Amino acid sequence: MSEVIPLIPPDLRDELEYARSLDVGKLSSRIVKIGFGCNNCGACCTRQDEVDEDGWADNAVVVYPFEIRRIMEVTGLSWHEVVKPPASGEVDDKGRVHTFEWHLRQKYIDGHGVAKGQEVHACRFLKHERCTIYEYRPFLCRTYPFYMSDRKLYVGPCDRLCVAISRKECLKLASAIKERYVEDLNQMILLLEKFEPYTPKSGIGSGNYSSYDIYDNSNNNTYDTDNNTYDTDSSCGCALVKSSGKIIEYVVHDSEGAHQISIQQE
Repeated sequence: MSEVIPLIPPDLRDELEYARSLDVGKLSSRIVKIGFGCNNCGACCTRQDEVDEDGWADNAVVVYPFEIRRIMEVTGLSWHEVVKPPASGEVDDKGRVHTFEWHLRQKYIDGHGVAKGQEVHACRFLKHERCTIYEYRPFLCRTYPFYMSDRKLYVGPCDRLCVAISRKECLKLASAIKERYVEDLNQMILLLEKFEPYTPKSGIGSGNYSSYDIYDNSNNNTYDTDNNTYDTDSSCGCALVKSSGKIIEYVVHDSEGAHQISIQQE
């Protein structure tokens, strides 16, 4: 089987130029017609694994390396305490799982808008329905439920659509959407430029690993995804093993290159 070597489509650079020249005033006029008013309910910070009858879907937050470092700086957390690889990817001929970009970590909380006592995933930085890193939140959070792609404005599910929005707030939101649009395309181009080719394993589709420990062998640390605990073993040259299971080698591709980490599946 041939190597996976993604090429940068010419129209991607054309779209980047389009994004840079986007008229914020015209974009804000479109947002005014749609209407939106955030009331800080925290619903977009929670996650449901499947789209429900109201259209809510998985709300995993994709973050870029520079956003991760910004959050690390203000929280004092390590890289793997802030983010984890996406749960699924393609397996190569060496048995490694290849994924793209990083996701903000999540935690279990009492269900938001679901049956009492039911637990759902939520962003680890959500506390009492408020964002604890609000001033440093990623682009995706800043512009939700709006985003641009393929030169079109898209709107995600939100109970606060069709709510009157001031011209000032609309212009502020439109500027953020444009900034994110440009950065999304920049990050995509950088990822493709620095992508390290691999050969998919014959007969294997995608891996799906949803519960694991992150290994940081340089500091002898492990991070327990489900329990949000972080343990250190300074007495030996290997990471603590918190649960039994197969160790999975992940290769995460982002705008800074390919990063290999070991992950233990429960």
